Amino acid sequence: MNQKRIQQIPLWATVEPSEHILPEVNFSDVYLKRKQTSDSIITENFVPLLKILIYVKKFFANLDYYYYSAY
Repeated sequence: MNQKRIQQIPLWATVEPSEHILPEVNFSDVYLKRKQTSDSIITENFVPLLKILIYVKKFFANLDYYYYSAY
């Protein structure tokens, strides 16, 4: 068996999801990192990756469409 534990994570009413995912990290550390994340960091590092993800998803969705419409 490869799993080490089962972690139940509530879908609603949690202040910070990382408190369930990373219980060994202090909430204050997570909060400070979040406060230090500027719009420019998001624009430079996250947005390009998000655009690639969206492009790839659309590309494969089109492949599925053409593949399944051929039959």
